[in-house]
This record gives sequence, structure tokens and C-alpha cells, in this order.
Amino acid sequence: MTQKDAIKNEYQLMNLLAQTKPNESNERVLNLKIRITEKKKAFGDWSFKEIAREIYKNDLRTMRRFNIEDLPQLDPPIGEEEIDKQLKDKALIFKNCVNTNGATVREYISIFITIAVKHIQKHKDPTTTLSVESELEGTRGYGNLDYEIDINDVLVLVIEAKNLDIEKLTTGHIWRFIQWFGTLQFPKAGISPEIECNLCDYQKAKKVVSYIAQLLQAQAYALRNRNDENEGQGNKRNKP
Repeated sequence: MTQKDAIKNEYQLMNLLAQTKPNESNERVLNLKIRITEKKKAFGDWSFKEIAREIYKNDLRTMRRFNIEDLPQLDPPIGEEEIDKQLKDKALIFKNCVNTNGATVREYISIFITIAVKHIQKHKDPTTTLSVESELEGTRGYGNLDYEIDINDVLVLVIEAKNLDIEKLTTGHIWRFIQWFGTLQFPKAGISPEIECNLCDYQKAKKVVSYIAQLLQAQAYALRNRNDENEGQGNKRNKP
């Protein structure tokens, strides 16, 4: 097996298995040589404590805090009508049951993310794109991301959802955000306080949607400034 053909984690193994045709006995037979060289985990299995300790070499209790309220206000703001209608429709369908399982939680969370992405597409950057269950291979993790948001083909926000484990990501009722501001060689991050959101309290729901959109707005501004700087430097070099 060449380095190119090497299977480094469970995700790649399951992909290979799915691509292998069954034999006459309806069995999928793989001829593999197993060599464990590194330890990786699925993205959804990382907790906040593990991210702080293993990625940022920090302790969750002492990690730098960042306050989303400090981000520039959303301009223009998101209207309440769309949030109210979608949440009320979803609550009616599920009879106000949220934390029954992960799939139900994602039904609610998708409302927040979809509205925020649509708003940024319309008012800030039309290249903003939402992907669900997108495949990603990282240096520490692998697998499918629950939600991935890209602006100008740059990954700017990842959201993972769990129905009960609030240490890991969001349950829809509790949201936490990690802000990365370091380099690949020396990663640093800040973590937001827990943000409570009762899905039946539409004012709180609107606030969380606005927070997501504010994060995306900040990323859109940063990417636009970076592109403008690169273009400016290119024009200077091309001057006779």
C-alpha cells in the first residue's frame, strides 16, 4: 500500500468499504495491512475541554474570553417576523419537543443558521455558502461537519450540534463560540460565555441568530479588507 492509498482513520475506512462491491455471498472483502501511526478523532467527539487543552494548550477555565457583544452591530438588523414564523412552525410540528434526539435538535438549529447565512448573502457577501454534513480531513480530526459556512471559498464558521452534551457544542438551548485568532503554528483562541436560548422565547432566539450573523459579517469585512490589500499591493508592483 502506497502513502497515497493509506487509510489513516475510521472515516476513510468506511468510505472504502462503501465503495467496495459485495461478492456473490453479499460480503465486502478488504485486503488491508493495518499500521496505526497517529491518533485522530471525529470532529463531533471533541469537547470544549479537549479543544482547549490539546489544540490551544490552555485550560477551559482560564482561556481568554471573548464577548460577541463587542462585535460591530449587524447592519441592517434581521427582522423578527421570519424567525418567529419558522420557530413557531417547527415547535408546532414537534409539539415543543426539542432535546429528543440529535436530528430534532438540528431541525431547530438549522433555522438559526439558515436565516443568518441568507442575511449575509443578501446584505454583505453573496458568496456566503452553507454546507451540511460536509467532509473535512484535518490534522487532528476527520469526518463530517454538521454545518460549515464559507465566504469567498474560505471556511469561516463551523457549528457542531449535540442534543445533550453541552460541553461539546450547542444544544440549541445553550450556545458557545470559539474565536480563533492565532496562526497555524501557534494557535490561540477565545471562548464565549454560555449563551442561553429558550427556543420558545423568540427574543432570545433572535439574539442568537444576530450573533451568528455578526460573526459572519465580521469575517466578510475581514476577507474584503484582505482582498483589497492584496489588490492594492498587486497594482503597486505592476506600475511602470
